[in-house]
Amino acid sequence: LEIKSFLFSNVNIMIVRPDGSRLLSLQNALDNVIQPSDLHGLDFFRPGRDPLMREAGIVTVADRVCLAAISPGIDPDTFPHKGYILLESPLNADFAAQLKERIKADVVLYSPKIPLASTFSDDRGEMIFPPGSPPGGSAPFDLQVGGVHYLSTAFPIENIHKQPAGSVRVA
Repeated sequence: LEIKSFLFSNVNIMIVRPDGSRLLSLQNALDNVIQPSDLHGLDFFRPGRDPLMREAGIVTVADRVCLAAISPGIDPDTFPHKGYILLESPLNADFAAQLKERIKADVVLYSPKIPLASTFSDDRGEMIFPPGSPPGGSAPFDLQVGGVHYLSTAFPIENIHKQPAGSVRVA
């Protein structure tokens, strides 16, 4: 797993046994959303799920949100199911910075209850969360941060069940 930390910035990797218990993990992000105690509550480990199916989506644990993907671990010689590889990328400051770099716009990430990360910063370099919660819908609106006006829009984030998992504000 150590070589993977170079290739997967802000991604945590967990090797999970077929019964859903953690075997090994590598934390490559500043934080973890999915803890070993949360594994059995994840939809990836629901009863009746095909253990050979790959799956990815938005996962919410408490007030935290992440992108998660799971893939089965198979012995290539005898084909028995050996467990899973679970990748997790928290929606945090690193994720927001990567998103800002790719879309060339400032970004604020929210869970349903709390702000998660922002690329807006004050003179000291600390994150600024624009006042008020993001409006529903994706209609553009005026956002004022530090005396500067931005044209902004908000997009909902949905989990793998199409339920609200937060929002992204782009300015």
